[in-house]
Amino acid sequence: MPDIECVVLANNLIGENPLWNGAEQTLYWLDTKTPIVRRFHPGSGQVDEWQVPPPYHRDDQLVSFAFRRSGGMVAAFRRGFCALDILGGEVQPLVNAEAVPDVPESNRMNDGKCDARGRYWCGSMNTNYVDPTGSLYRLDTDLSCARIDTGIICSNGIAFSPDQKTLYYADTRAFVIWAYDFDLDAGVARNRREFVSTRHFAGRPDGATVDTDGNYWVVMIAMGAIAKFNPRGKLERLIELPVTHPTMCAFGGSRMDTLFVTSASFSLTPEQRRKQPLAGALFAITGIGAQGTPEPLFAG
Repeated sequence: MPDIECVVLANNLIGENPLWNGAEQTLYWLDTKTPIVRRFHPGSGQVDEWQVPPPYHRDDQLVSFAFRRSGGMVAAFRRGFCALDILGGEVQPLVNAEAVPDVPESNRMNDGKCDARGRYWCGSMNTNYVDPTGSLYRLDTDLSCARIDTGIICSNGIAFSPDQKTLYYADTRAFVIWAYDFDLDAGVARNRREFVSTRHFAGRPDGATVDTDGNYWVVMIAMGAIAKFNPRGKLERLIELPVTHPTMCAFGGSRMDTLFVTSASFSLTPEQRRKQPLAGALFAITGIGAQGTPEPLFAG
């Protein structure tokens, strides 16, 4: 049986993007509504936090990030990509809204991950959660940006198979997880096909990761669970959580065998909040018999 522990009672409005920092042996994550970046030290239990500095504080929305080889982070904000130096308190535009291809005013950026060549893949979403105007983008190491696919309502669930031959990508509001044939050298995703339909689940697919065996672990928001699918798309496991709105999962820990999970409290009613005192917390799940690999760094 897995051991599920609330490691930080963070009260996040929308906790997102748990990301293990192997050099520090710490776990970073976001509260996208605040916006705040937090860092958890498993060894001591210490939690550090940084308010995203102006002009992006409240005027924009930090939605996802990855660590950079050159230091700091590459971050997706509502309308573009920035270099984020939390310790130095600096945000510098990398690619603004005008340089990101075909972004309607109704859209914002969302989930993102790096491939093994250090390119940042990030999807957008329509803020009405209905119209399929979202797209999948690739931010290259020269800081140019290309649109790879479109027709998405709400981008989530980006992950790469261990052999880097498959790109997974979920549309939360369409109740589907896609798989693409991925060409790592060219940075091209082709042959989109349905990997899993989640219409028969009580929840929707949100953030995801893969383990070293190629299994796809995805949180099911509004269902309070994590689903494990094997590389053929077969459901192999459901792990129930003490909150209904988990948002994303990621492997970390000294052996990369702890599954960290962020959660949200923003959309809950007062009655739901009373029944879920851990909503918005950061969880650590151990004893699941799986390991992940360190997420690649952005090379731009």
